[in-house]
Amino acid sequence: MIKALAVDMDGTFLNSKKDYNRPLFKKLYDEMKDCGIKFIVASGNQYVQLKRSFSEICNEISYVAENGSCVMEGEKILFKKTVSRDDVLFTASVLDEYDDVNYAACGFKSTYYLNRADDHFEKIMDFYCPVNQRLDTFEEMPEDDIFKMTLECPAEKTAEYLEIMQNSLAGKLEATSSGHGSIDLIIPGCHKAYGLKKLLNYYKIDAKDLMACGDGGNDIEMLALAGHSYAMANGSDEVKRVARYQAATNDEDGVLHALEKELNL
Repeated sequence: MIKALAVDMDGTFLNSKKDYNRPLFKKLYDEMKDCGIKFIVASGNQYVQLKRSFSEICNEISYVAENGSCVMEGEKILFKKTVSRDDVLFTASVLDEYDDVNYAACGFKSTYYLNRADDHFEKIMDFYCPVNQRLDTFEEMPEDDIFKMTLECPAEKTAEYLEIMQNSLAGKLEATSSGHGSIDLIIPGCHKAYGLKKLLNYYKIDAKDLMACGDGGNDIEMLALAGHSYAMANGSDEVKRVARYQAATNDEDGVLHALEKELNL
């Protein structure tokens, strides 16, 4: 039997309405607790935002947030890896060259983005990074632990901007995408699998006993790590090539039904 379950959120655990089957999850979560199975939220999103999705159990579960840069057990920080202020400012100077890009720096205390950002990006920030602060320039950014930077570009230019960022930020930050115009700029080598390894070591759990579910490019390392890896039916072809199994879509409660099978329910 598995000893831990790690789930991506958007496009995986959450349905198109940004929610999940709460009665079924409660039933399965209670079964997991009885079996001593750890529940881990592994996402590129802000820790504060992830907690809000699991308000009743938020301090019982673990988080690999910010694509692996921030690892938490409840409210306890287990591991963090941060981007230097110099690299944040350099990255901002690169991104400022592109008029169709909005971007933010994601920190522990807050997420920071520019006043010139458009309304669409403001809505994204308010949803995914509910603790946020606007700036005129990143020179004004207060002291904080910055875990990654994130950008939004036109969806049809995602692959183009991935390549641009990889070339422009080589040796500083690495570009990864969940698709649809969203690109995270992370510390090289510090992805979800990196954070999960830290957490699994803390719990003394072998990766072969980990179940992981994902749908996008930033889930690939996590799925390659897990002994029980599931690509969502709505996931990318690249994800499906890496995962050992396939789950139903996120709108069909794919993660929860795959978990039922793993638990022999």
